[in-house]
Amino acid sequence: MGILDTGVVVGFIYWVSNRFKWPIKLTDLIILGLFALLAPGLWFGYEYLQNGPWFIETFIRYQIRLFSTPDAGHGGIPGYHVFVLLLGCFPASIFAISALRRSQIEGERGRDFRWWMAILFWVVLILFSIVKSKIVHYSSLAYFPITYLGATTLFRYVSAARPLPKGIVGGLAAAGLVISFSAIAAAIAGNNIELIKPLLAKDPFALANLEANVRWTGWEVIPGIVLGCWLFGG
Repeated sequence: MGILDTGVVVGFIYWVSNRFKWPIKLTDLIILGLFALLAPGLWFGYEYLQNGPWFIETFIRYQIRLFSTPDAGHGGIPGYHVFVLLLGCFPASIFAISALRRSQIEGERGRDFRWWMAILFWVVLILFSIVKSKIVHYSSLAYFPITYLGATTLFRYVSAARPLPKGIVGGLAAAGLVISFSAIAAAIAGNNIELIKPLLAKDPFALANLEANVRWTGWEVIPGIVLGCWLFGG
């Protein structure tokens, strides 16, 4: 249902930004909407006929709780998903930044589709930045526009045989170093669990996770070291 809700918001913003013009016929849009509602409609309809409104009401209350409170201890800073997408989608996220503008787009279809992707990205990022429960996969719908926009930026420079701007190179280096150091630090922390437990004494959930039976070998630092060497060597 979250994807459908997001799709409605994205479609509305596109419609307004396109001066209230729609690229497809109204009848086609209605048919598309009916098919999009078919799967959840059958599922919720069957549930309602079998058990009444209890599940649907509980589901809606749960979604409201996720939106308005840091449910199940999943709180976080306001810019939580900015860092999740910037580092989690590296290096595509760095390339995507310069492609978020509507300008510098060749071809009507390419311009239109990129604008759809930019709207989708901003809707997902803003929506889940507002949501109080901060969980990594909540902003996963933004992976698609980020990778598409990043690919278009990279293609533009590669096809024109142009060097990357200093801003993109600097962004790649900065984000890459953060990931490199984080990977190394995580491997070191994993091999010294007892030393970091006192730092998490007020977080029972985190302490319980540290009790998981994980075998650390020390070799886990290699990806971070390799990435760091590549950044400095490149």
